Amino acid sequence: MHGRAAEDRGDHAREGRRPLKQEEREQQHDLCHRHHADEAGEQDDFIKGHKACTVETRKEKGCISYDGNVSVNDPNLYVVVERWESREDLNAHARAPHMKVWREYSANMKTGPTVIEIISDAKVEKL
Repeated sequence: MHGRAAEDRGDHAREGRRPLKQEEREQQHDLCHRHHADEAGEQDDFIKGHKACTVETRKEKGCISYDGNVSVNDPNLYVVVERWESREDLNAHARAPHMKVWREYSANMKTGPTVIEIISDAKVEKL
């Protein structure tokens, strides 16, 4: 599942990053989560806040990619797709100080629960 994307990483990796070895590709984790924000002003604030969070997240150890976008099917749905080198890196990301700030900042802007799926070669895990 991750083989081709990980191979492409050699051409598109951030400066100073090396392509993943086969055993590392088998251990990496993708994460997809969705947030709902109904009011236009709140959605703009949500996106602005998430962009600030994205800048800090991309600096984290093990972050291969981290992007958020408004859904093309639902303008009130914001989808974040992340790729991490390991589950340990993903877990450390969840504990990062800027993530605490982000969770507090965005808490009142969400109109539904955040749906999180962790995708690895072996399974899809819903949190």
